[in-house]
Amino acid sequence: MTVSLYSKLAGYRCPSCAALQPATDFERTRPIRGSFHGPKDHHVCAGCSEKLRLASRGHFAVSFFQIFVFLVVALIGARLVELVPGLSRPEGSNGGPNVMGFLIVAFLFVFPAVMFCHRLRRIEVVS
Repeated sequence: MTVSLYSKLAGYRCPSCAALQPATDFERTRPIRGSFHGPKDHHVCAGCSEKLRLASRGHFAVSFFQIFVFLVVALIGARLVELVPGLSRPEGSNGGPNVMGFLIVAFLFVFPAVMFCHRLRRIEVVS
């Protein structure tokens, strides 16, 4: 089983054996099931064969916290990118990051911060 960068940032680990789990499989077990690939009831750990899923308790609190983190990090990242002359538009055109500046803010600031919020989600063993 290969673990992607997305899975390493999300940090989903089995509560029994602490093996790192693929994040895409866990997103399909979340309480609100709106996945493109279809919902799953559980994910089987490759290390200990336990059936795991994301817990429904605290799901909305983490989701609202992610929105807050997204807004704060995006604003801070945009302000930092505006300080670099080649990554922002001139002041006369309402300022702000240009396309390259937007991509830097999205991939270097926002994406890692939101993915670290996934570490707050609880994983439960399905009996």
